Amino acid sequence: MYFEAPHSADPNTGVAEAVVRESALEVFTADGTDASLVFDDIAIKYASTHAVIIANNNRNVVLRRVTVSDSQQGIAVVADDVDVVESEITRTLGTGIVFGLNRDRLLRSRVTDIAVEPGYGESVWGYMGIRAYGDGAVVQHCVIDNIGYIGLVLDGANSLAEENFVSTRSPF
Repeated sequence: MYFEAPHSADPNTGVAEAVVRESALEVFTADGTDASLVFDDIAIKYASTHAVIIANNNRNVVLRRVTVSDSQQGIAVVADDVDVVESEITRTLGTGIVFGLNRDRLLRSRVTDIAVEPGYGESVWGYMGIRAYGDGAVVQHCVIDNIGYIGLVLDGANSLAEENFVSTRSPF
């Protein structure tokens, strides 16, 4: 992704705002090859579905310092070897983050105020802060706070949750 700054402006000082689809950031490859992409320091608000979707067997994708807020759902990963690092997912109506394949990692991140608005969540295992159902998922050094139903679920084999802080203020 590259944004050309207009009028020879410094691209590091500007703000790029765009609404293209229901999801603000979608990462797909046509042939499922290694993507080797890094998305750094991005803020996303008001997505009507998932704010971020990474799919089609992308590998080696890193989301670093990504902030997702005020959206229907946070981040959906259906790919191997995706890292979400030092990011924040907050105030989503449905699930904060879902990892669906193998060796995905959530590190040093915050997942707060997820699915706490009555009547706006999801059916079939919704209302979760973090759900990882692929094998080898890792959730480390995260804060998981004020989740409508379940803070953290690891469904896959050989997964690890370590040194996380989980609390609730939910009225449910």
